[in-house]
Amino acid sequence: MKRIIALLAALCLCFCAAAPLMPPGSAADTPMVILHRGNTARAPENTVAAILTAQEAGYPCCEIDIRRTADGYWVVIHDTNISRMTDGSGRVRSMTLAEISQARINEGEGLDRFPDEHIPELNEMLDACLQYHVRPVIEIKKGHNEEDMISLARLIGLRADRGNFIFFSADNDLTAALKYYLPDICAFYSKKTVNDSVIEYCVQNRFDGIFCSAARSSKETVDAVHAAGMRCGFGLVDREDVAAFCVESGVDYFVTHCISPDFVFLTPKTTLRVFLRIGSVYRNLLTSFKGYFG
Repeated sequence: MKRIIALLAALCLCFCAAAPLMPPGSAADTPMVILHRGNTARAPENTVAAILTAQEAGYPCCEIDIRRTADGYWVVIHDTNISRMTDGSGRVRSMTLAEISQARINEGEGLDRFPDEHIPELNEMLDACLQYHVRPVIEIKKGHNEEDMISLARLIGLRADRGNFIFFSADNDLTAALKYYLPDICAFYSKKTVNDSVIEYCVQNRFDGIFCSAARSSKETVDAVHAAGMRCGFGLVDREDVAAFCVESGVDYFVTHCISPDFVFLTPKTTLRVFLRIGSVYRNLLTSFKGYFG
C-alpha cells in the first residue's frame, strides 16, 4: 500500500511539473490573449456576463471601455450614447449613474442566459474581474480631461488590486495624466506605428508598454520596445496567421474577438516546447516506476 501511495504521489508531481503548459499566457515566451470587450460571442459586450463567460472559455484578460457620467461616476460602455446596447437613450456624459442604471441591456449574445444585464459601474466590473481571475485592460475613451483623470486616479487608488490593471487610450495624454497622478499603475501607449521617437516619448513619460498594429510591426519592433524596458501588445488580431506571427515575434499581448487562448500553444515554436516537456514528464514516470517496482 505504501508503494502505491508513493507512486501516486510521484505521478502527481510529474503532472504538476507539466501544469505550466495549460494556463493561457503563463509561459514567458507566449503572449497573453486579450478578449475585446469580453466574450461577446457568449454575452453582451462590456458586461459582467462577458467577463464570466471569458473566464469560462479560458481567457486571461479582457479589454473594457470606460466613460464618466454627468455626476462623476465611471461606467463601462463603449459608445457615447447608451441606445445601441440598452432599452434606454441618452449620452453617458449627460446622464447620471441612477439614470444609466435604469436601462437594461437588450443587444448582444446570451440574452436568454443573462436577461437582466445592465451597464456596470467600473468598480462593479473590476470586482467581477477579480472574482473570475480575469485581468482587465481598460480603455479610457476619448473626450475626457485632466479633471476626469484625477477622479479616475482617486477611484483606482483605493483598490488594492490596481497593480493587475492595464490602462490605455486613443488619447495618450489621458493615459499620461493618469500615470502622473497614479505612478504605480500599468499604462500603455497606443500608436499603430512605432518608431524611435515614440519609444523615446514613452520612456520619458514612464509608460510601461505600447499597443501597436500587428500589420505595421515586425519582430524588430517588438525587440526595440523590449530593449527600452517596456512590454509590447498588438491591436485587434482575428486571423490565425497573424496570431501565429504574434507568437513568433515575442509580443506580450494581443487583442482579439475570436482567437482561442489555446492557440498560442499550437504554433511550431510552442509545439516543440510541449514535446520537450512531455519527454521530461515521461522520463520522470519511467524513473518512478523503476524506483518503486524495479
